[in-house]
Amino acid sequence: MSAPNPEATDASLPVSGKPAQTRIWHRSGRLELLFTLIMAMAAIATAWAGFEASSWGSLQSQLNVQAAAQRAQANRLFTEAGQLRSLDAIVFTQWLNALNVEIHADPSVFPGQGYVPRENSVSTFLYARFRKEFRPAFDALLAQRPLRNPDAPSTPLEMAEYRLASQAQAEALLVEAEAKAARALEVSGIQGDYVLLGVMFALVLFFVAVGNKSSGTPRRMLFGLSLVILVATLMVMLTFPVAP
Repeated sequence: MSAPNPEATDASLPVSGKPAQTRIWHRSGRLELLFTLIMAMAAIATAWAGFEASSWGSLQSQLNVQAAAQRAQANRLFTEAGQLRSLDAIVFTQWLNALNVEIHADPSVFPGQGYVPRENSVSTFLYARFRKEFRPAFDALLAQRPLRNPDAPSTPLEMAEYRLASQAQAEALLVEAEAKAARALEVSGIQGDYVLLGVMFALVLFFVAVGNKSSGTPRRMLFGLSLVILVATLMVMLTFPVAP
C-alpha cells in the first residue's frame, strides 16, 4: 500500500490556509455590514430631507398667507384712496362753482393773485373743509393762476403735490405682497427639490433591501449602484439651503 502524497494533500487546501467557504462567509459578512451602513445613512438622509421639505412647506404657507393679507389690506387702502379722491374732487368742484357765482355777483372777488377767503361766503365755507392732504395741491394750482393760464391743470388732483397717504401705503403693501409671493414660489421649488431627494434616498433603501436578498454578482452590483446613488444624492443635498 503506497504512502499518501503530501503535495496532493496540500493542493486541496487554499493558499491562505483557510477553507474557501470561510472566505466566502467573510466577504458576505463585510458586504452585509456595508449594506447596513448604507441603509443607515440613507435612512438618516431620508428623515432629514423630509424634515427640510416640511419646513420649507411651512414657510411657503406663511409667505402665501402674509402676501394674501397684505393684498387685502392694500385693496382696502386703494378703496379708501379712491373715496378720498372722489371727495376732494366733489368739494373742489363745489368750491369752484360757488366762486364763479360770487365772481359773477361781484367781479372784485376774482382771485387774480390767489384766493382770499371772505366771511359769510359759500366758497370760504367749502375752502375751510378742504382736507390737509388736498391743500398743498390746491395752493400749487392757484399759484399757476388757472383762471387766466390755459396751460394750468384743471384740478388740483392733477398736480404733483396731490399725494394720498393711503395710496402710498397701498402701493408699498402691494410691492411687499408681490415680493413675498415671489419668495413663496422660490420656496416651493426648494421644497420640491427636497422631496425629490427623499425619493432618491428611498430608492437607495430599495436597492439595499433587494441586495440583502441577492447573492453573487447581482448583490455586488446592487451594492455599487446604491452606493453611487447615495453619495451623489448626498453631494447634491449639501448644495441645498437649510430652512430658517
